[in-house]
Amino acid sequence: MVEEYKIDRLKRICCVCQKEFQSGNKLISAVLENEQQQLVRQDYCPECWPKHPEVFSYWELKFPFREKPKLEDMEKVQKFFDKMLQKTEAQYDGVKFFTALVLLRKKRVRLHGTKTTDQGAMLRVEKIWDGESVDLVDPGINEEKLAEIRAQMEQLFDMEFSVQAV
Repeated sequence: MVEEYKIDRLKRICCVCQKEFQSGNKLISAVLENEQQQLVRQDYCPECWPKHPEVFSYWELKFPFREKPKLEDMEKVQKFFDKMLQKTEAQYDGVKFFTALVLLRKKRVRLHGTKTTDQGAMLRVEKIWDGESVDLVDPGINEEKLAEIRAQMEQLFDMEFSVQAV
């Protein structure tokens, strides 16, 4: 019988002293059994790491560097989206759709629904900054293409985007 375990992601604070981890800090993550006999993840700063912990597994890592996107960065993405909307060629549909998903996640566009037309599935969004509603062709982006577009966008804007295919 196969058992599934759900282990939490890295937390931002030490489980003992509650000190917040900063970018580049060394820390130790451990999987151990709690009182309910469930496997849980605990993240420790080096000072709080027990010398002989009763753990299932542990590993050392550095807290990832995460720079918060600045407001002006999202304004650049908005301007980019406006310029992309002027492109009518089908080759730009994936980038327009991906950019809309990023802006949707950042609450810069509102979803007004979906519909099916002769062109296929359409996504209708309203841009918060000017109130204009636009219809976007759902290009059916697969995970591989999504990763490719995301990498190009991250390189273009020098920031991290997290979006999942719909």
